[in-house]
Amino acid sequence: MKFIYKTLLKQNILHEYFLTRPDGSSVFELPQQNDRLNFLAAEYSLDKESINADLRFIFPPSEEKSFENAGLKIIPSYSGFRIVIRVYEETLADQTKVFRPAFTLPPDLNITVLAVKIGNSPELYTNGKLRKPFNSAYLFGNNGEAGTKQFPYLSATIPAVDPLRTYDEGELTSDGATVSEFFIDAGVGNWRAIDGTDFAGEKDRNLLPARFTYFLPASPILSQLKIELKDADGNILRTTEAENSELAARKVSLDFTGIVDDAQTYQLVATGDNGFQDFYLLHFNTTLMNEHPWAVFRFKTHPSQTTYRLIDDEGLIIRRQSPDGSWLPEPNFEVPFKSRFVYWRFLNSRSKELNLTAELGNYFTKEGAALVTKLARPLSRDYFFLKKQNPTDELYVPNPTSYELKSDEKGRTVYEIRVPESELFPVVV
Repeated sequence: MKFIYKTLLKQNILHEYFLTRPDGSSVFELPQQNDRLNFLAAEYSLDKESINADLRFIFPPSEEKSFENAGLKIIPSYSGFRIVIRVYEETLADQTKVFRPAFTLPPDLNITVLAVKIGNSPELYTNGKLRKPFNSAYLFGNNGEAGTKQFPYLSATIPAVDPLRTYDEGELTSDGATVSEFFIDAGVGNWRAIDGTDFAGEKDRNLLPARFTYFLPASPILSQLKIELKDADGNILRTTEAENSELAARKVSLDFTGIVDDAQTYQLVATGDNGFQDFYLLHFNTTLMNEHPWAVFRFKTHPSQTTYRLIDDEGLIIRRQSPDGSWLPEPNFEVPFKSRFVYWRFLNSRSKELNLTAELGNYFTKEGAALVTKLARPLSRDYFFLKKQNPTDELYVPNPTSYELKSDEKGRTVYEIRVPESELFPVVV
């Protein structure tokens, strides 16, 4: 019997930083998956760089041999990866060509893939909180790791706005129909509607080792803090009272070794004085986290949502060829990422005062010796334009060369860009 390899699944990572074109259009403007796949194919044909420049995809070393023995292989693809499986071909009575795995995959098998950093850290350009509560990894899967999902996305549903929360610039909320992004203008928080849906975020960054550090937010000042680890049903498994030295340092060491396992979802609840409350849904896997992944992907062959299945009820992979020669494709999953949403602050390279010309006045406000963009904008690799506050025109300006984030006196997140004196950026004389 002849064995061959066929694609079991594809995983695309749609990152705004790489998938925004010079005219400002991005893959997120396309609501249909086929159109997004065509967008990726077009970028690939132009030899455009993707997030694969900064990530490699591997099986966990502890599981690599068992996956290979099951006939599984990872193949990098443009902006993601695919998993292929060793199969043999069968022909059904209606002449449909189908493919059966050469080795039976247990229904409880977690096919695990690690996304490991190899170049620039995606943290530099990926949207996220400036002060993260944990050094955790993203966790994506097709088996309800973050509740019910909307095919083809593996990321959790974006939450609705919480009026009691303090938001960082770039954080996302959704009312079910529109995704909105938070930004600060003149010290005041605002929301703007954006294209796309089901973006990954802090809600997905929930994989930790059993021993980790919980970083407290900058405020409020606390004199008491209780941290409870609960199971999915809310039963308390451990209570930790933070010490005074930990409260002063704004970080608490936690160790749940022997209490947590990698098959459950847990609640972490922190309560303190001055009305402080914090809550997270977490997963734990020390073995995987020891590999320092940026993200972990876990795939079940028979997940609870049938649209996410890899193997059908007859034990066949989803990909097959109809009698007319057309192909039913394998599941093609997606995880969309926003890039950082920041203001640009221009300073003269010799510490002189920049002059706000009539042309630049459409795009910048003058603040002391600096010029600051009127609009915050998402960072992208190839999009070099600035837009007017009422976007009708565009202007080329130098893009950031350093991705060191700063917060200014108005609470905005900014990149500082130093420019020489020029016709575009004259100085006050």
